[in-house]
Amino acid sequence: MGGIALLSVMSSLLSVQSQEPKVDVSLLPEAQALASGRPFDVVVRIDLERPWHIYWKNPGDTGIPTHVEWHLPAGWKAEPVQFPAPKRFESGGTVSYGHEGEVLLISRLTPAPSAKGKFTLKASVDWLACIEACVMGRAEVETTVTIGGDSSVAGIKSKVLEQARSGLPKSSEGLQVITEATADGFRLSVGGLPRVGTAYFFADSAEAVAANAQQPLRVDGTSVELTLKRSPYAKEPLAKLSGVLLVTDPEGKSHAYQIESNILRTTNGGT
Repeated sequence: MGGIALLSVMSSLLSVQSQEPKVDVSLLPEAQALASGRPFDVVVRIDLERPWHIYWKNPGDTGIPTHVEWHLPAGWKAEPVQFPAPKRFESGGTVSYGHEGEVLLISRLTPAPSAKGKFTLKASVDWLACIEACVMGRAEVETTVTIGGDSSVAGIKSKVLEQARSGLPKSSEGLQVITEATADGFRLSVGGLPRVGTAYFFADSAEAVAANAQQPLRVDGTSVELTLKRSPYAKEPLAKLSGVLLVTDPEGKSHAYQIESNILRTTNGGT
């Protein structure tokens, strides 16, 4: 995050005295008893009092990413946390990316090869909650699972897990994605979408696309072309552009896709 954005956050933090949101954090494994030797998902559920919001992995112009640090038994591994598609928040000329209400993150854990029995899984969850002002928050949470347990229990999946999975951006497999460098940013073209009413691209990194810049959109049936401005925090030319493309169809239904595309450069443009 850039220095100006950080100063903005710190200024908001200093303005807060006693005001803070109610936040409930919990860990919800896909089952309490699991078959030996297979990975499994755990939902990190953050229930945040509205109208506060917390931040996505790329917070945009200002904010701090929500972070999960796992404390696992020896030999266990955790994959990076997966976030649901973010929302766009605008205030005072700044644009940030985040979540509100019930936020469901997912991490896939792999037990040690020899793991068998009951294990305690712990995580430290850190966030910055904001409305007009901001408050740092932290929770230490834990849950238990049994590895090598009853296989009939291992097959049960909670409604929360299914809800969390359905909130993740879909794969872009089957879409036609082209990213071209321009003089001051990128041109992202995506074909094979549902009928499009609106579209917005959330870059995975704050060092890729300027969050507070307009994203001029051209729609042609099931194809879109977005003009994106390079981030002022960019340190070097990008080889790839990755992020979430959020499109809304004419009926108002949203569809999110995880996009990753090599950036094409021409002799008369590029970054």
